[in-house]
Amino acid sequence: MGTIFYRIDEDLKAGRKKKACDRLRNLINEFPDDISLREKLGQIYYDSGFKDEAGKFWILSEIQGFEMKEAVDIYRNSLSNSGNAILKDIVFRGDKNQLSEYSKNILNELESDSFRKTRHIPEFKRKDREKRKLYRI
Repeated sequence: MGTIFYRIDEDLKAGRKKKACDRLRNLINEFPDDISLREKLGQIYYDSGFKDEAGKFWILSEIQGFEMKEAVDIYRNSLSNSGNAILKDIVFRGDKNQLSEYSKNILNELESDSFRKTRHIPEFKRKDREKRKLYRI
């Protein structure tokens, strides 16, 4: 049967991008602090031509090239650079303390913008699920 990452890779090879995206979204819900899952999902969307959706999943990642910068800029502009709207859209349910300084800074910037403009910071609680370990090949 293989690991979840093997199944995701097999889905992608077979052209089942939606299935691969669904698996990654489920993993993001289960392991919200693992930004690499968001990066992988963002790459699938970018490769499929959905740059704004790629930017949504790359916004918490350190920019590693023109493609990421372009996608994040498109995404931010699609939501009028609104911290409130972006926070509601990305639904980060993880622990900020587990993130890199870069990711923490992005979340802090979005929260500050949201509070400044709306006097509210959207918060999302971690979903209580039985924890399993995330094994990588």
